[in-house]
Amino acid sequence: MLRCPWWLIACFALMSCSREPQAPAAGAPSPASSAGPTSSPAATGAVPAAPVTADPAVATSANQPAESSLAIKRGVVSLAAGRTTYRPCDEKAELWLLDQTDGALRQIFPAANDQTNIYVEAYGERTQAPKDVATARGYPGALILEEVLYAAEVKEGDGCGLQPPAAYVVAARGGDPFWSAEIREKEITWRQSEAPTEILMQIPAVADAEGTVSYRGLAEGYELEMEIEGQPCRDAASGEYFAYQAHASLNGKEFNGCARVGS
Repeated sequence: MLRCPWWLIACFALMSCSREPQAPAAGAPSPASSAGPTSSPAATGAVPAAPVTADPAVATSANQPAESSLAIKRGVVSLAAGRTTYRPCDEKAELWLLDQTDGALRQIFPAANDQTNIYVEAYGERTQAPKDVATARGYPGALILEEVLYAAEVKEGDGCGLQPPAAYVVAARGGDPFWSAEIREKEITWRQSEAPTEILMQIPAVADAEGTVSYRGLAEGYELEMEIEGQPCRDAASGEYFAYQAHASLNGKEFNGCARVGS
């Protein structure tokens, strides 16, 4: 089993170093509240799925860039009738997409038009474009999509520019009332709609058990307890999909929302 660095402690349940495969559930997600947890077909287990080994027919080419399947891939997926492609954020060329999620993105975004572009953060592996699929032969390669961690429909721009690389280990947020938290290696920045609007906390304790990572943050006059759980979550207002739910308690006041993991 691979060993995760301690500062990636969010990995130990969320991006577990040895991930088990999981089957998406049928049916489209039904949002319950803004940035509140809901069920989704894209993920039903507590930890992301295990890396998928490509079929020999589409084995990784020697001239493909070497990438770990544990590294989060950032890019834009284009959904169209009979064709699904993926463009990495740091590249211009599109890749063919080999979907191992049983069509999770089409279930999350069922009202897709002739072409719908979706910014995604996901687990996957680069490989060759399949030679037995006629429409894929003109592509320089392919991405095996293993699990969607975050997805948002791109309504303007290229999608990647609106989603810069993460500087956090975990980011969570919720609404009614608004709150957000950025968890880094040694501290948590808590933001809320009421005063004080921002609180910087040290992290004296982190624990993981049964697919849930628990954080405890302390600042003068404030104590935060936060749990990040491997369950799908949907922001009803924006339509964003998250692979994790967040539950927080600040001085006894409860907050619920969604979370995403950093690179």
